[in-house]
Amino acid sequence: MHESHYAMTTQKWGGALREMTGRLQETTGRWVGSKEQQIRGLQRQVLGRADQRNGDARLPRR
Repeated sequence: MHESHYAMTTQKWGGALREMTGRLQETTGRWVGSKEQQIRGLQRQVLGRADQRNGDARLPRR
């Protein structure tokens, strides 16, 4: 596997993890009534999705 392919795959997985963490943070914020945590969770989800799409865009097409 090429180094660039590994970095892109890592970026996609990192984005998925960030998105999942954001969902958890948003849900927890909702449970405890913290708007700030809900917003931070949503921000994390958006950044995670962006990382995943950026990793997709950089993958070489076969």
